[in-house]
Amino acid sequence: MNNLQVSAGLGAFVGSVIAGSLLFFAVASGRIFTGNGGKRIERATINLDQIGDQCQITTDPQTIQAVKKQTIEWTIVDRCGVTQAAEVEVIFRSGNDPFEITCVKKGKKKIRCTLKDDAPIGSYKYDVMAGNALREDPELEIVQ
Repeated sequence: MNNLQVSAGLGAFVGSVIAGSLLFFAVASGRIFTGNGGKRIERATINLDQIGDQCQITTDPQTIQAVKKQTIEWTIVDRCGVTQAAEVEVIFRSGNDPFEITCVKKGKKKIRCTLKDDAPIGSYKYDVMAGNALREDPELEIVQ
């Protein structure tokens, strides 16, 4: 074999290793991309933390950006013990709910909903509530 063939073979091998590594990273991190440039699942966390004598809710990120038909998954981390007696609930203001009608926006561990395919692009304020914890009002942005 001459040096040119060895170099071409080695270059093809290295390229396939890099491509495979990138695919593995995308799968392992949960960041699988669709053809429209958006992720299939956008993840967020709802934290319930004890602050003094009150349980306070914080959502990370405060603004979720998503595209139509995308799934939003909130993981609930309860450090107050609220979910032993109550569920965490996501409620959109003024009936402006961009999720599929079958979505159950309550849970103790996770809430997972898919956006409607005809949900208008824009900003949606919602409330996160759980028992007597201090509620929070983050935002969901539907982008193109």
